[in-house]
Amino acid sequence: MDSYSSELIKLSSNAFLAQRISSINSIAIICQFLNKGDILKISYGVGCDKRIGKFFLQSSLGFGGSCFKKDILNLSFTCDFLNLNFISYY
Repeated sequence: MDSYSSELIKLSSNAFLAQRISSINSIAIICQFLNKGDILKISYGVGCDKRIGKFFLQSSLGFGGSCFKKDILNLSFTCDFLNLNFISYY
């Protein structure tokens, strides 16, 4: 595998994981706001879907560490540098 593909795999993997965490946190906020729904049960149910899986579906204060933010910003910078506007592609 070439080094550029390897780096994009790392950046993409962290972006996907960060999105999963952000998504489950958003669902947790909806549950809290409506005072309905159990985020633990929702997380378990979503995790039972074989297409999604059970990992990285625990709600929390957000995602931390240096890699998720850095890698998302790196992908965003790359898209900006290449003048890619994905909205125009759809």
